[in-house]
Amino acid sequence: MTGTRARSAAVPPPRPRHTAPASAQQRPPGPASHPITTESGLRYVFLKHGSGPQPRPGDVMVSHGIGRYPDGREFWNTRTEGRPYEYRPRVDRVIRGFEEGMRYVREGDRVLIVMKPDLAYGERGNRDIPPNATLIFDYEILSIRQRPQLGPAEVDELARLLLLEDRRTLDDTALARLLRSTHPEVKRRAVLAVARIADPRGRALLAPVRADLDTAIAATVAWATGQLRDSAAVSWLAATLTSPETPRTVAREAAGALGKIRTPEAQAALAAYLATAPGTRAASATVGEALLAIGRFPARVDLAPVLRWTTSPDSTVRWRAAWALFRPRNPAATPHLLRLADDSAGEVRSWAVRGLTPALVDTAGIDREQTAGVLRAALADPDRRVRTEALRALSLYDDEASFQAVLKAMDDPDSWISVSAVEGLGRFTARADVVVPRLTAIAAQPQPSALRTTAIQSLRRLGVADSLIPNAPPRLARPAAQAGAAPGAAVSGTAPPAVQASARPPAVPGPPERPLADYRVLVERWVVPAYNYEPRPRASWETERGSIELELFAGEAPLAMEEFVRLVESGAIVGTEFGRVVPDFVAQMRTINGAALLRDEVNRYGLTRANLSWASNGLDTGRAGYTLGSTPQPHNEGDFTALGRVVRGIDVVDRLQLGDHITGVRMAGR
Repeated sequence: MTGTRARSAAVPPPRPRHTAPASAQQRPPGPASHPITTESGLRYVFLKHGSGPQPRPGDVMVSHGIGRYPDGREFWNTRTEGRPYEYRPRVDRVIRGFEEGMRYVREGDRVLIVMKPDLAYGERGNRDIPPNATLIFDYEILSIRQRPQLGPAEVDELARLLLLEDRRTLDDTALARLLRSTHPEVKRRAVLAVARIADPRGRALLAPVRADLDTAIAATVAWATGQLRDSAAVSWLAATLTSPETPRTVAREAAGALGKIRTPEAQAALAAYLATAPGTRAASATVGEALLAIGRFPARVDLAPVLRWTTSPDSTVRWRAAWALFRPRNPAATPHLLRLADDSAGEVRSWAVRGLTPALVDTAGIDREQTAGVLRAALADPDRRVRTEALRALSLYDDEASFQAVLKAMDDPDSWISVSAVEGLGRFTARADVVVPRLTAIAAQPQPSALRTTAIQSLRRLGVADSLIPNAPPRLARPAAQAGAAPGAAVSGTAPPAVQASARPPAVPGPPERPLADYRVLVERWVVPAYNYEPRPRASWETERGSIELELFAGEAPLAMEEFVRLVESGAIVGTEFGRVVPDFVAQMRTINGAALLRDEVNRYGLTRANLSWASNGLDTGRAGYTLGSTPQPHNEGDFTALGRVVRGIDVVDRLQLGDHITGVRMAGR
């Protein structure tokens, strides 16, 4: 996770990592070589052999590179730009051919690599590279900066940090010393510990580390500053965000931190950046984070800095702009959301239609019938996220055509649609004479189902007495929920008392004290392998809808990982019900029997689609009732722990329904 802060030239934009062929050819002997073709079709030839070390995962390879087309035209040249390119194997995401080619080199080599289109940018190309382009790269490996290993002394230091995190103890002396460590991972995790201990006095400890040249440390300092809500650091974060010398990962975390601090000055800094940031692919990740950050402010401000990004050619930037317009519920954004409801990307449309509610439409002076018509048309959208969100918004309208559209959606075979429709009908109080019989018929179904449970909830919302509702269970307290549910999101189902979560007490007791040796075991089991870029541990969950495979961020959340493994290996998780399933938001388990109180280990992975987390009523208040995200949750960033992600079976997650269960589990890997 360490890197360098030296500013490097931009290699053509990255693609997701792929694995080089298992039988990759060996580097040939001699001062030069004949061309070699690998199983993937990559061709390379050594122009010069060096005698330096080969790179290990996480090492920094410093090279000069020239990119050409087969006709000799150059599209990239670090020598002309005057800055070498830096790359970390197994860490940085690059095009497939580059990743494979760099596996064959050592310090001092010069190699010519020919990448056919499927190893480069493929059929789509990118902003600078045309589709189906064969690319030729000439690389000279100038140096390899080797990453320091974690020895026994460093493991002891990391164990001490984990102990302080777990006990939420701000030991100024110990932390200040560890923040001066010469080992980059010890220093990075000391910054992480200061953020997780969440004591405002820790802000002063971070200030001296802001200028660290290691990008992983500098980015973590920016992130931690946001976690500590340090309003005094806004000017530094703003300068970090806007400086052209700031590495992209650091700038991105600076943007996110400003969104957590949420002072007028932080908002102004984000607006200023968005108004002037370049519309390049290199800036897109930082721009996207800044859009999510500015969307977290409730105040209504000038929309211009956000609006300029609604026409970006990058659909990821556009959906984040749509989210930034939707989230503050600013009526002035409504006309722009109406336009974005016709965007070419489904994710953009799904966020746009959420903002077309009657209250905002009326305040914006837009004809209700126009927006209702747009929403009704969106019920036929090919993207189920758009259909779901359009239906939720439409259930707030009271015209006859919209009401009939919601009624019709009750019979949709897609559970996201039918459940959302049944939930939405609970808002039509003026039409109870039509709605109540329909909902009562669903509640009377003999077999438990998500639709039946939701119908019972809607009948209660309409004021129907439980004695008149078929199959109505006793009213019980709602389980702990992932905060900030989507507007109109369905509440959880009712559970038997034995598994129903209770309200959390205002004072949360800490975990029982453990000896330092226990934390050392956790560091050696989870943190050291993660630092060495060993494959992450995985787990497989079986449900009535199919299998879900999880990759776990064990190195960043070792305490939570320990509890996860215990619950899986003991089988305690088997039989746990998904007691809260909100279409296009989250599938959440009920609290697992015997689950311990968890320490949150919030980290930089973020709450993305396919994220694995757990429910709580605030930091350090949750027990393992795991949640699987169907959609990104920018409004929850910084408040929940990312424990892992779904790597196979996200379609199964999207099919989960209220009342489904975990039917089998197993750990894989470490």
